[in-house]
Amino acid sequence: MPYTTYNCDALQGGAARALDSYGVATLTTGDRAIVALSGTVYYFVYDSTATAAETVAAHPYVIRPDDYSAGGNWEEYTPELAGDTSPQLGGLLDTNAFAIDESYATVASHATTSAIWAALGNVINFTGTETITDFPAANRAGAQRFLICAAACVFTHAG
Repeated sequence: MPYTTYNCDALQGGAARALDSYGVATLTTGDRAIVALSGTVYYFVYDSTATAAETVAAHPYVIRPDDYSAGGNWEEYTPELAGDTSPQLGGLLDTNAFAIDESYATVASHATTSAIWAALGNVINFTGTETITDFPAANRAGAQRFLICAAACVFTHAG
């Protein structure tokens, strides 16, 4: 069964867009609410059978609709944002016209051990003047690094 998500800018007070302003007759168990309040965002789910006392003194908050009589509460929850530890894209990535910003790091050149895979970024300011004869193996297939040579770097192909 589909549920509705409400966007609110107050928890209480009964004014339009206050969480408690939505009547129990229009709400269904599982409805969601997002409340933006003083720079903080709160998430709520509605339970039509809940009878907990209303409280905003401590988390999780519980809000009763203004027309509450025998049951029905909004209960604060924390959305699970990190549940999938191995997300798969499964298709082309559409960035919706936004850029993907990449991390920037600095690595000193070294003839055989330039630590480009240990860098904390994938766009690397490659410093030094050592002649590069080899790079360590990547930590996984498909990994890429973009080197921006800060000096006159020399790369010698060994194969």
